[in-house]
Amino acid sequence: MNLSMGEDKLSKIFLRASELFKIGDYQSASVELKRAYELQPNSISILINLSSVLIKTGNQQEALFLINKGFNLEPQNYDLLLNYATILMLNNKIIESINILEKISIANSKRNEAFINLGRCYSLIHEYNKSIENFKKAIIIKANPKNITSLLFAYNFLDNYNPNAYLQYALEFRRNLKLLDSEKIITPQYLSKKIKIGFVSSDLKKNHPVGHFLLDFLKEIKNYFELYAYYNSEKIKKLTLEFEYIFDSWTNINKVNDLDVVNKIRKDGINVLIDLNGHTDNNRLSIFPNKVAPIQITWCGYLNTTGIKEINYIIGDPYVTPKKNQKYYSEEILQMPKIWNCFTRPTYEGIIINKTTPAIKNKFITFGCFNSPKKISNTVILVFSKILRETQNSKIIFLGKDFDINYVKERFFKEFTKFNINYERLIIKGQLERKDLLLLYNDIDISLDTFPYSGGTTSFEASYMGVPLLTLKGNNFLENCGVSINHNINMENWIAENKEEYVKKGIQFASNINSLNLLRKNHHEKVISSSLFNCSDFAKDFKNKIYEICKTKIPNLVS
Repeated sequence: MNLSMGEDKLSKIFLRASELFKIGDYQSASVELKRAYELQPNSISILINLSSVLIKTGNQQEALFLINKGFNLEPQNYDLLLNYATILMLNNKIIESINILEKISIANSKRNEAFINLGRCYSLIHEYNKSIENFKKAIIIKANPKNITSLLFAYNFLDNYNPNAYLQYALEFRRNLKLLDSEKIITPQYLSKKIKIGFVSSDLKKNHPVGHFLLDFLKEIKNYFELYAYYNSEKIKKLTLEFEYIFDSWTNINKVNDLDVVNKIRKDGINVLIDLNGHTDNNRLSIFPNKVAPIQITWCGYLNTTGIKEINYIIGDPYVTPKKNQKYYSEEILQMPKIWNCFTRPTYEGIIINKTTPAIKNKFITFGCFNSPKKISNTVILVFSKILRETQNSKIIFLGKDFDINYVKERFFKEFTKFNINYERLIIKGQLERKDLLLLYNDIDISLDTFPYSGGTTSFEASYMGVPLLTLKGNNFLENCGVSINHNINMENWIAENKEEYVKKGIQFASNINSLNLLRKNHHEKVISSSLFNCSDFAKDFKNKIYEICKTKIPNLVS
């Protein structure tokens, strides 16, 4: 926020608004700034800051009114243009936003905000090299953790992903995290002999992939541990309620500063603290360097290293995190014996699972890829096109909210036509409700995984719905989720060692409809009886791992 106000009364209002803004209480900040606006309705500073906060609270029309009012006073004001570009971005007018941001970044090359928003815009249209180029420019100007975490998240989608380069940026993120004043951090209060596990997350809700993974698992491990949630998001009761009932304690830390969060966790006497966000939005990685708990773990929500050496472990399995890859992680790899996670069975009414492969009726093969469009690079399109060209009359279904952006949808069509795949063979859908997404698997014969960033939730869901998954073996966690899934359901033959074999297997499997149909009849039953959905067994494995590391690091707690 730009707080250059001279008057005492306004200065006090701005100071309060600034403090509220810092802790993410944008609603209260907007109330304060509206008071300032009533006092000085033509102040550029007030128009900038109030419109910024209104964008944060979702009041875009009100913000746009103030921005236009500001343009009448200063048509080329950097901050007003930045806010206007943000509104365009939020309304999927990405190219228009980029055009404005490119111009203001040239005129204001010493400020980082335009470069950060350019990075975000280019990420939205899947131009990750340009995205990272702009994030790097922002970091040169201001190497703060928020800018670096934006770069790290985008880096995962690069076609030429380099784990060594990624690790260096992650370590730089840690170097830019400031430690809290140790004298203000209270001593942990360990009053229970039962191990207490705390989960820090913004995603403990039933409509998020993290929720799909954790719900049944949490119900199982409740038998072994005391569970504490530290929820870093606005509370939406209908989405979080099922999770709140599971935990012994639920604390919303969304508008709480790091010191108070750390002291709350210390006061609760947490023995094991688990980060479920990694470098995703609304993370609280900044608390972990303060060694909040004796054992700290990252897991589930972000399948890569955090770069924070004070986080002891990253949870994986023999397929996603083989021990030879330890050099790519600042955390020690903690391998689960079978699979890195388990999945909660969907419980929607009316979910019918097709036991007959659709090609029996259609007389042609339908491929599907429901992974985020962000993961479908031009190289992936090239490989998919080779399979489609050699599979007569075949079609492929894509879906995802990014396809609601016209530029993204049009780029997909254009890229496929470069490889002689006509539009009519591509079925592209925008965002669907999860039940409708699951039912759409009944129209698919073969699910095609992406690379180097493989599917996670979508691969579990495809397998659950009885659709075989063709996946490509890679070199790190992000690349091998499908590999782990297929190993755990004895589908090793559906794992390709390289892109050439991926194409060959895709064509081979699609050429034998009878074999696909035979596989389809029992695939769902095989999947739900496997490690993918056996949350009880996974919870026991998890318990054993936690007990094992607690015996080493907290010997007085576990006998």
